[in-house]
Amino acid sequence: MGLREDQKRAALQWEEKTSTAQGGKGILAGLDIGGTNTRVVLADAEGNCLFHKSYPFGNRNPAGVNRALEAALVEAGGFEPADILSLAAGLAGLGDELPQAAVDGLFQIPGLTQNRTIVNDAIIAHRAAFGYGAGVLVIAGTGSIVFSVYPNGVHKKQDPEAGGIHLADETRTAIEVTEAAAKGDQEAQKVCDAAVGRIVQTVRALAPPGIKGVALVGSVATKSPYLSPKLREDLGAEFEVFEPNFPPEYTALLLAGEVVHRQAVEEGLSKNIPK
Repeated sequence: MGLREDQKRAALQWEEKTSTAQGGKGILAGLDIGGTNTRVVLADAEGNCLFHKSYPFGNRNPAGVNRALEAALVEAGGFEPADILSLAAGLAGLGDELPQAAVDGLFQIPGLTQNRTIVNDAIIAHRAAFGYGAGVLVIAGTGSIVFSVYPNGVHKKQDPEAGGIHLADETRTAIEVTEAAAKGDQEAQKVCDAAVGRIVQTVRALAPPGIKGVALVGSVATKSPYLSPKLREDLGAEFEVFEPNFPPEYTALLLAGEVVHRQAVEEGLSKNIPK
């Protein structure tokens, strides 16, 4: 499925807005910080992508995320933190189970003094799938949530897995369990089957009336050789299931551009108000 019309409009609006921000100087940064990896994308103020890479640092390792951003700046062409005009990040667990220390430690980088916006990763992932429209997002990777946005803008969120897909002894990660299920491990298959049932039940409960779009995000939901096909089949009996073609970190980049534009407008207005 290609970009939806509202996503295209948002991208075009962002390109137009950021091209006028701060005279086109500085760079923008978008991050998707999950439970296991952090994806970083950098762009200039005109919206031209400069760099895109994934780093093995998760949401409970703020120092690692900071190192990832610093490394991305260097790898992109020798940039420094002070070159960032605006930064936005989607952070897994924000406002939920994530310790406050993990949030407070993010982006404490010398020279990084400009706009910093941090939201729950479900928000940017949902916007990547549906733009500003209604729909249901299923995230299943290191952890799992179902996040729904209604036409009136109301958000509803629920964790159908109580912390993720794990065996009773919690000796294997969600990915390891799904891999075992694909190899015929009956215990792992039972765990995955039950997880799919809970996800489908949660989607039914949170889906806005008349809305059929369900987007799948996360390694378990989209790549698991056992769980993913079963999840698509069971959801597909009632909903229109798809994967976003718009990565969440790029949506974070759009958010970074929106913040810059809004502040630039406010500064311009303040200079022209008669004294």
